[in-house]
Formats: sequence, structure tokens, C-alpha cells
Amino acid sequence: MFSKGFFIVSQFYPSYDGRNKKSYRMLFTHGYWLLHRDHNHVGEIFVFEQRDAAKRLYDFKVTTGERYGSKTSLRFHRAMTQKGAAAAVADGHGELLEYFSPTYQEAEEFARIAAERREQAYRDDVATYRALIEKAHERFPKMDRSAIPQPNEDNPHTEAIYLGHYAISLFRCGAISADEIDRAQKSSKNGFSDYRYAEDRYELVMVPN
Repeated sequence: MFSKGFFIVSQFYPSYDGRNKKSYRMLFTHGYWLLHRDHNHVGEIFVFEQRDAAKRLYDFKVTTGERYGSKTSLRFHRAMTQKGAAAAVADGHGELLEYFSPTYQEAEEFARIAAERREQAYRDDVATYRALIEKAHERFPKMDRSAIPQPNEDNPHTEAIYLGHYAISLFRCGAISADEIDRAQKSSKNGFSDYRYAEDRYELVMVPN
């Protein structure tokens, strides 16, 4: 039967054991596969048709090997589908093209870099939500501003969450459009939980006038 060549980037964490196929499950999300075992995230697999694209991701994923014992590889495998190629690599198959497992010192350094990267991403999300919120209040200048979350320089993660919740409240009372909240959420560097229509989650406390 017809098969196609794929280039596969995988990153497995120390807790991953590919020797037992029944020990994990593959979940497809955002264009790649997550590997879970007992509800724990133990790896990621990305499948490409072009080697250059796979190589670029591999080089980046090497720098995210922030756990000592993690394993990052670039492999080539022929399969009927991308999912088949991903499953084969999860089971340890495929021609190994490149491989990296960090030393303890490298893992520590990558963890430091990753922490800085995450903090900057949260700061970017804070800026996005604050701009969206300010625009809404400029549109409705009589709306109470006292509930806007205060800046939290020491914890941009928490600040971004509170601002996201506040932006949802503005959306629910009509001060922010669906298109605006969509653009803000899709531009988030850290993902988001869309509670726009969860009536038991947010209490409407502001009304434009």
C-alpha cells in the first residue's frame, strides 16, 4: 500500500516509557500529538512533510529540554498517515537523524531560559489584555474602573489570568465585541480558557452606560 515519508520531531520526558504501548495514549491538539500516561504529560510528537521545517523545530525543542533525562529526536519514517508516523515514533521506530539529551547542567540552563521565556510571554499577555480593557473603558467612559485588576510585577502569570477574567466580564456586558475577545485570546502566548458563556463562572458586575 502507498506510504509517505515524514520527518518527526519528538520530545519525551524522563517519565516516558515507550516499551509498553499500553502505558500511554496519544491526544491530537493544535496540530501535534501529546503523550499522556496516567493523566501525566510525558511527551510531544510533531510530524512534518518537509525536513527543513522539522529541523527548525528540532533545534528549538532542544533548548526546551529543561528536565534532566528528557530525550529530543528528529526521525524519518514512512507511514500511511501523519498519525501513523507519530505512533511509530512513540513506539521507538523510525530512522534516527538527530538526537539530544541534556546533561544535568544543560537542563538547569534550559530551565532558566524557559522560565524567562514564560515570564516574558505572560508580560506580553498582560499588555494585550490591558490594551483591550483600556479601549473598552475609553468607549464607555462612565463605566466603573475600580474593578480593573492591579498590576502585579512580581507575578505576571496571575495578573494575566485576572485581566483575562476581567476582559471576559467586559465582553459579557457588551463593552468588548466577540471579535475583539477572539483576537486577544488567539494572540495569547500562553493559551487561554474560554469562559465567555459559562454563566456559573462569571458574575456580571459592570454595565456600560
